[in-house]
Amino acid sequence: MRRAKIRAMRNIANTIGGLIAIIFLFIASVYAAEYITQNEFAKMLIDQFGYIGMLVIGYVSGLNFVVPIPGPTFTPIFLAAGFPLAGIVAALSVGSLLADLTAYFLGYFGRTYTEQIGSAWYRRIQKLYDRNTLILPLFIFLYVIFAPLPNEIIVIPLSLLGYQLQKLILPLALGTVLHVALLSYGATQLLEAT
Repeated sequence: MRRAKIRAMRNIANTIGGLIAIIFLFIASVYAAEYITQNEFAKMLIDQFGYIGMLVIGYVSGLNFVVPIPGPTFTPIFLAAGFPLAGIVAALSVGSLLADLTAYFLGYFGRTYTEQIGSAWYRRIQKLYDRNTLILPLFIFLYVIFAPLPNEIIVIPLSLLGYQLQKLILPLALGTVLHVALLSYGATQLLEAT
């Protein structure tokens, strides 16, 4: 009982810490955007990395277990450097989608190991998957857009179960683009309000 309380308190502290870090990063990006609009060297530096830099940020932020910071947090910086919102959304979306595909292939190649174990966890997930195959694309789409959790939570188990990439890619891609667009647009609106 005591360990459960300690674990719950740690989870709450980690969640609060993560939210504070994201808020701090967003505020810092707003100030950085303000600085960039007035500093030619900073504009030149961001221009040099351009869309490739955005793609890398999208990829790294898409690996949410590594860096739990949304890529669109940096949208004000890219806007201040003169990049169009559509280009920012596209680059961050492609980077995030590449990260999700990395997670898919990690699960896919780990599948033989998991099948050999035959754990109760694997059997439960398989049973859930078998019962809900028709609604999975809609679930994936809505999860990617609205869930504040890493996409790897669903992508890896689906790849472990042998969910076909062709069925996964469309709802994952559309959800990712809409998710990044909503966050980026929200970041621009907050920037304009300040």
